[in-house]
Amino acid sequence: MQTNVSLEAGSKADLFNDRARLNMALYRYEVDDLQVSAVGGAFNLIQLVNVDKVEGYGFETDAEFMLSDYFTISVGYSYH
Repeated sequence: MQTNVSLEAGSKADLFNDRARLNMALYRYEVDDLQVSAVGGAFNLIQLVNVDKVEGYGFETDAEFMLSDYFTISVGYSYH
């Protein structure tokens, strides 16, 4: 049976009298007994494969800056 454990922590902040916003998140997950489809080979076959353990981690951040009432800049970055 497939099981999944996920953890995430983050924050959201409004800065400079609500003229800027900063969001950040860190996450980690672990999946046991994952089922995936493997495609390929000489005959382009599809095969169901069980993977014992899969781990993943990363972070995401984005920022938004309101330079005027009509002009906003946003930037973001993520690592997985």
